[in-house]
Amino acid sequence: MNLKPVISLSILVFIVLGSSCNSNANDLHSDLKSNSMKKHYSGFLLATDFTIGVNRFPFAVLSADGLSLKAPEIKARFFAANDGQLEFLQESIAKQLTISNTTSHQHLDGTIHLHQNNRIFYVIDSIVFDYPGITVAEFSSGDEVQSPVSIQSLAFEISARSKAPQVGDRIPPWIMSIPETPSEGVKLQALESPLNQVTLDEAAHSSKPFVIVFSSPMFCTSQMCGPVLDIVSTVSKQFNTELDFLHIEPYDLTIAQTEGRLVRTGIFDEWELPSEPWVFIIDSDNRIVDRYEGLFTQKELEASILNLIAS
Repeated sequence: MNLKPVISLSILVFIVLGSSCNSNANDLHSDLKSNSMKKHYSGFLLATDFTIGVNRFPFAVLSADGLSLKAPEIKARFFAANDGQLEFLQESIAKQLTISNTTSHQHLDGTIHLHQNNRIFYVIDSIVFDYPGITVAEFSSGDEVQSPVSIQSLAFEISARSKAPQVGDRIPPWIMSIPETPSEGVKLQALESPLNQVTLDEAAHSSKPFVIVFSSPMFCTSQMCGPVLDIVSTVSKQFNTELDFLHIEPYDLTIAQTEGRLVRTGIFDEWELPSEPWVFIIDSDNRIVDRYEGLFTQKELEASILNLIAS
């Protein structure tokens, strides 16, 4: 990804604004005072795979000390970065979502202390990108007069086609031939019922639809795997008679635990997933009907499953 056009434009804007401000000391003082009163945040993408067509756009807004911005909604404005220029494309409203999970730690006296963790993030459910290339997202929130907030923009790349299997695609055929006893580094982590009650081969040849979650709670590179796996596990208990649910570990756990290296498993490579976690909802014909990269809520996954059951 080449961000030179974006960086060059930012420098140019900084120079131009700096020159104009120097012409009026009072304006400079006013601008600096106003800027110092603002609360500064940065936007962080919670997905990596954006393509031409319809996309789900999840992101977080965090302060320097890791605190989430709490706003009912955020306006996102998108610009194409072309030859050092930003061309406005569209704007959309992102809604606030929250997921909760519980973590525990043991004190020296042996007592277990539970922590309730709430993660706030924002999602544009459906946004259409028409062209590939580098795109810049700018964010604004709330009444910036009463509650001034500064959110740093971010740049990302839109590809011509998704790196991962898309909605409407059949699942990669390699999954059909996985033996009941995983080999070649394919590890299915033992989880509480009802996940992994069938093998991948059985799920692919069954008349039931199924859900696959690729996540690595122990070695997650995005810190989103634990909450995602918790959500899938919870939802699986509601729909275990209608669907099968499977968890796939993206990395070879033996190598990770003994050598400290993250080596992708064969199925993770076969699906060409650029990140983790990923969740795929698959119908009885082995076609993908919905998918999620990164964070999502329990309600979103439930809605996807209910739509599949009703179809």
